[in-house]
Amino acid sequence: MAREITHIRKDNSGDITDVKGTTWQENRATVVRHIDIGIHKYYVEQESPRADVHVYNVKFIRTNADSTSKNNLDNLPLF
Repeated sequence: MAREITHIRKDNSGDITDVKGTTWQENRATVVRHIDIGIHKYYVEQESPRADVHVYNVKFIRTNADSTSKNNLDNLPLF
């Protein structure tokens, strides 16, 4: 199942710690585990094109660079 991320929470270092969708909220470690074992896929769709979320450096999440910055995780509203 694919889940759209609409909001993020960051720590004092600027690292994403939690993400939120319309009806759900998860910490980053859970999102990484879900992606790694295939339980859920995550994406950002603030503006086309849709940006899929990937795991990098074993414990972090990010979207791939594309033609717009509006679909980047770091640019989502905080909660």
